[in-house]
Amino acid sequence: VESRYLCVRLTNQRRGVHMDRVYVHAVLRRPVGHSRRLLHANSRLRIFDERLGPDCTASVHHAVPAVRWQVLDASQPTPSPSFHAAGFTATVRNVSPHERRDICFEVLGEPLHGEEEVARRLAAPRWPTAPGQR
Repeated sequence: VESRYLCVRLTNQRRGVHMDRVYVHAVLRRPVGHSRRLLHANSRLRIFDERLGPDCTASVHHAVPAVRWQVLDASQPTPSPSFHAAGFTATVRNVSPHERRDICFEVLGEPLHGEEEVARRLAAPRWPTAPGQR
């Protein structure tokens, strides 16, 4: 929530009357330079492409568990993702002169398979799971 205050002095010169008024306006909005686009959604997962302009800061509230992963140029090392519990408000800052891009994965439901089933499937895949294999 952003509060804006507008102070106004009203003057009637003929009567010599001055009145000061203060108007308060509260706004809930994203900062200029912050955009969020839905890439994929199903019953268990939502994926967003979030962009933040240069020298911007945004607060993003995660109502469900989420993973945020910053996208960098291919010449830079891959950053680690950040994990956020449900109800957490993340502050995203961009101090660079270039646009910042994050991919945000919101986990809406329980996984389809447990850890044991995933381990079993990875141990005996139908097709190779490592890139570049045949």
